[in-house]
Amino acid sequence: MNFLLSQDNLIKTLDNSNTFYFVLNQNLQLLYINKSAKETILKTEEDANEITLYDIFSVSNKILIDTHIIPLLEIRGAFEEVAVEIKTKTGNLIPSVLNGKKMALKENFYVYVLSASKFSQRKLYEKELIFQKNRAEDLVKKLEDLNSRLEKITYSLIHDFKAPVNNIIGLIDLIDIDNNISIDELSYYLDLIKKSAYNLNLMIRDVLNQKINKSISKSVVNLNEIIEKVLKLMTIKITESQAKIEVSKLPIVYGDPSLLIRVFQNLIDNAIKFKKINERPEIKIFAEYSDSFANIYIQDNGQGIEEEELLNIFKFGGRARNTSDIEGSGIGLNFCKSALEEMGGELKVDSLIGEGSKFFFNLPLVE
Repeated sequence: MNFLLSQDNLIKTLDNSNTFYFVLNQNLQLLYINKSAKETILKTEEDANEITLYDIFSVSNKILIDTHIIPLLEIRGAFEEVAVEIKTKTGNLIPSVLNGKKMALKENFYVYVLSASKFSQRKLYEKELIFQKNRAEDLVKKLEDLNSRLEKITYSLIHDFKAPVNNIIGLIDLIDIDNNISIDELSYYLDLIKKSAYNLNLMIRDVLNQKINKSISKSVVNLNEIIEKVLKLMTIKITESQAKIEVSKLPIVYGDPSLLIRVFQNLIDNAIKFKKINERPEIKIFAEYSDSFANIYIQDNGQGIEEEELLNIFKFGGRARNTSDIEGSGIGLNFCKSALEEMGGELKVDSLIGEGSKFFFNLPLVE
């Protein structure tokens, strides 16, 4: 009984386990039994010197020992997951799962090491394994969602960076081809280039500060000033398209100024982009009021959107079928919707094919 007791740490670990552990010699006599098994199976300490493997299990398991357990240990050196019944000192039977391994301690001397887990305990292990598996799958899903979100942010940023860059390129081209440009016109164009570059710099700063899609900076915002900045930034696009834009007096709201600039840019850009063929874009921007919120409208006379596609256009990459031949990524409206929701608002649309669209969103009013 004492040949393993020199390995104090191992014995301590086994004794503290709820699993039953047995070590037997080649004659199937018990050399070691851990504390939990001893308390359950043995009536007295002396029993440990007298019982064999056959005494530990039920009568029905004795045939199993000779036909299955011992042959597997001798031939394969191990076995796994054998259902047995362990006999307690009170005569009760405990349904258990038995595992075993043949271990050589020195030349021509080996022992059998067996472990038995109660079915009830095994169920707890299985429950824990299922819990950990579900937890791991949940973490994987969260990582996939995070990766997808980062991908969307990247596409959204590329999409929005294009507007000020294209504006700068367009203004430079305009200066380059106009040989008769006056000093006043040159100064005006350079001022627009400076504003576009400044807007691009603000967007880059927001990214570096992890402001976009993480935490917005709400403040008091005069939407009239926002629209004025947006229209200046979009001068080239508005001029080239000959768009007519009417802006009514807009309210002062709570929101993020830099995000609102991008929202208006996207909505006005879409109103110009998806115009009717050979027809001048006409855009009206106005507000209506409801309780403590302002409803902001961007209405156009463009192609319009089919009713069944109205929800799809707000999805990432979603586009209406009648706009497939027009350049675009399908991420601008998705950004607008997400940005407005972060500010406590909601983006919606009413549209009729051939008559145009009316996008509108609400934001909290400054009292």
